[in-house]
Amino acid sequence: MNSKYKGQIILNSAGLSHRRSRVRVPSACDTEISARELAFRITDEGGFSVSESTVYRILKRCGLTRKLLQVVPAAKEYHRKTTRLKELWQTDLTELLLPDWGTPPLGSVVDDFSRFLIVFRRLRNAKGDSVQELITQAIAETGMEEVPQQERV
Repeated sequence: MNSKYKGQIILNSAGLSHRRSRVRVPSACDTEISARELAFRITDEGGFSVSESTVYRILKRCGLTRKLLQVVPAAKEYHRKTTRLKELWQTDLTELLLPDWGTPPLGSVVDDFSRFLIVFRRLRNAKGDSVQELITQAIAETGMEEVPQQERV
């Protein structure tokens, strides 16, 4: 069933039509891609369409399925808690469905320490420039003159 041909493994699948009976799976260097990515690649480059589930079944039958990554459970609490006002803000965008009016995006900025709602308003759209205007308004509302920008990962 399996034969090597120029660095690729050719798998025959009994459940597919003759035209779609061979699915080319990249060799060991590309086994890190998922069945979904491989199905897209086959559809784009192979000249025929194949479903993700079919690719997965073929890979599983040949022992080429990708190992699942270890899931890291969520912590019971944050390790870096805020200790004062204006230390960390959270932004949130929500679309509200209004009949005969559409779905206007609503934006808010909340202080993480006090959970105080600094700004809440309807936005033009849900793009970056609208969020930047929302944050600028929050800076003006709090009277902050220097805004430290630090990435906390």
